[in-house]
This record gives sequence, structure tokens and C-alpha cells, in this order.
Amino acid sequence: MTEKLNNLTTISKIKSKYPLFFDKVTMNNFNSIVYKDIKVLKDCSYFITSEILDYERISENEIKYDEKDRIFKIRYITVNCKVNCIRTCEHKFKTYHQALMYLDRLEHDTGGFMVSQHKANMALMRIKENKKLKEVIK
Repeated sequence: MTEKLNNLTTISKIKSKYPLFFDKVTMNNFNSIVYKDIKVLKDCSYFITSEILDYERISENEIKYDEKDRIFKIRYITVNCKVNCIRTCEHKFKTYHQALMYLDRLEHDTGGFMVSQHKANMALMRIKENKKLKEVIK
């Protein structure tokens, strides 16, 4: 298999490649924000989003979101994978700063028992994909 180069170096490039993820209606329903910070690795691009899942319906057409309920998530896209889509890291953060620190630590690898968070994310993704394939084969 020929390895593709990771050209997803900006949020605008990611938006143009995956427009459904950034659908305006969906983004508005969760009061979502996509931040400009992006961590580009050889085979993967990471970025930060936030959304508010809890809300109060004031009227039929009006919803109230409380900023204290905002959660931050790390999303990533792999370029040399069986299924190229936007995935979500399992961690959720209460602050933007915590999410930004996660991006900074992605490549930290001691070469020993501690692997980088990126390698751990890729291993978890492969495990989940293989599990789904086994279920389909049954």
C-alpha cells in the first residue's frame, strides 16, 4: 500500500475534505466551536472542538446553552487508514487549556514503557476497527 502524505494542515483544508462533519445545522444544535489549533503529524491531524450537550428549551424555537456545560474534545483524522474519517479521542476536557496541553503531549514518547498518546490513539483505533471487522465476518 502506498502511503499518502498528510495534506490536512489547516482547519479549512479539513473542512473542505469533510464538509458533513462541519454542517452548520449540526454545529448550531450543539453550540459547537472548532478551534484553529491543529497538530499535524506524519499520518494524522489533530484538532480541538467543543460543544454543549446539555441545554434548556425555553420555547419551541429557542434553546438556552450554559457555557459552564461546555466540553472540549480532541478530534483526529488518519490519512493511511482503512477508513478515513474524523474520529474522537476518548478524553473529554473541561477547559480549552487542558485540550491544548493534550495536543502538546501527543508526541511525547520515552521509547520505553511509555508511548506517545498518538501511538496509543492509533493502537486503540486499530483494535476497534479489527473488532468491527470480526463482527461483520461472523
